[in-house]
Amino acid sequence: MTTTDKTARDALIVDNLGLARHMARKFMGTGIELEDLVSIAYIGLIKAADSYDPDKGVRFGSYAGVVIRNEILMAVRSYRTRAPAALSLDAEVPGTHGVTFADLLPASNNADDALDRASTCEAVHQALGMLKPREVKVVSILHGLDGGAPRKQREVAQAMGVSQSIVSRWNRDAGAKLREALADVV
Repeated sequence: MTTTDKTARDALIVDNLGLARHMARKFMGTGIELEDLVSIAYIGLIKAADSYDPDKGVRFGSYAGVVIRNEILMAVRSYRTRAPAALSLDAEVPGTHGVTFADLLPASNNADDALDRASTCEAVHQALGMLKPREVKVVSILHGLDGGAPRKQREVAQAMGVSQSIVSRWNRDAGAKLREALADVV
């Protein structure tokens, strides 16, 4: 690499640090801290600068955005593989940053708590009823709510005959709907 090439590469990286930070912020709430997401985005930006070919007629920002997004997605998938959800009531309510379905239920056994428990269970069932059938299936299988072990997105995608990114989107959409529906309960 010549000095001119290295200078151009460094300029591309410095000029697009904001793009990398912007892309990283889009993945907040995935379980990875923002600082780590930004670091991963910077790695993606460097990879984009190293592999960019201006002769292909694509703007660097467009190319870098795809490379950064893919780098972050790989990290998120890797993180989720290492930190699988627990089974049944111990499964995290998607998008609630650590709140499990069991956390929504009262701890003692007195009559008032039994009523609270029943109404909470009803709220969870109603919230799940607001989801599309495919979203219920994805959430149930991914998080082990169906009584089985939690499964990876790629396994669910293969079983359903769709791409992993579609499974990811359905899970994200379901999480947003559940957060909204259970806002008063959580």
